[in-house]
Amino acid sequence: MKTEKDEVIFHSQLDIWLKQSNGALGVVNVGVMVVTAYIAWEVQSPTITLSWLVFGIITFLLRLYIFRWLPNHSETFKFTDINLGRSAVFSTFIAGAHWGFAGLLFLSNQDMEIFLFVMCTIAALSAGALPSMSTYLPTFIGYIVPSSTITALALFMLDKFALSFLSLVFMGIFINLARNMNSTSRDLISLDFKNAALVKEVTIAKEESEAANLAKSHFLAAASHDLRQPLHAMGMLLHALENRVEDEETREILTKVIQSHQTLDELFNALLEITRLDSGAISPIESHIYLSSLIDPLIREFSIQAQNKGLLLEAEYEEKAVVTDRVLCSRILRNIISNAINYTLDGSIKVQMRQLEDQ
Repeated sequence: MKTEKDEVIFHSQLDIWLKQSNGALGVVNVGVMVVTAYIAWEVQSPTITLSWLVFGIITFLLRLYIFRWLPNHSETFKFTDINLGRSAVFSTFIAGAHWGFAGLLFLSNQDMEIFLFVMCTIAALSAGALPSMSTYLPTFIGYIVPSSTITALALFMLDKFALSFLSLVFMGIFINLARNMNSTSRDLISLDFKNAALVKEVTIAKEESEAANLAKSHFLAAASHDLRQPLHAMGMLLHALENRVEDEETREILTKVIQSHQTLDELFNALLEITRLDSGAISPIESHIYLSSLIDPLIREFSIQAQNKGLLLEAEYEEKAVVTDRVLCSRILRNIISNAINYTLDGSIKVQMRQLEDQ
């Protein structure tokens, strides 16, 4: 029983065969038929030569009609992979037999130049069929066996025993090469199948992760009011307790607790803002604003806090107009500056704005 992987490889091999064997190579094959018939006109009767040429052209046109035109223009005609494979082998068998009969009809001891031309043509077509048909090995075997055996028979009838044997030897060599190329193509298709499966798994995992994050964001955004209440109540209780504590040591501890509560409240607010953005509860409202109107108020706002810690807070930017959401961008910068002040022990803090080179 074929696995899904085997089905994919089989379908891919047939698809490659369809693209390579019934397009430009087929047109070249018809051109070679015409040249061969023209050259062989002297060693065979015109009726037989013309019949051979017309048969080859008709079979080529039928292949184009069946394998190219009909599947793309008929809604009722659809190949299954099995039927397509059988039809492909049958069509290549007819093509191989056609060129084998070229050897039977046109090989003659009368003209050595025509003899060499026909032999080289049959050999070249067999070699040319190797890369295009080896992806689906039965089609190449279906072509090379009748082509080589009928040619070998023709050579045997002309007492060219060595060439007849050599024709069969070359058939075996070509089949072996086709097997190796087929194995390589199977490995490549198998690797593509594995990569596609891996990409699919990664995509599914990513979608599930994004869905989980979005669900979490929706939950936090919806529950933000309920989640804020305990922190808000804690703040009120701490401030009420601050007015009642008179002991200096206890007041110092309480002040640190209040500062920790404020930090926790700021972090919690920032987290809720992010989740509201992720869930789509907040939509940015973009407008053109100057950097000075965005940065200077923040520098003035945090300057006193920085001075109290012995820090120098400054900004460096080139005045430009930017497109952004004033409120959201201000909140982001406020959080960055606040964290910088909180976690900087000494020295200075510089807010820099630079335009990227590729923007």
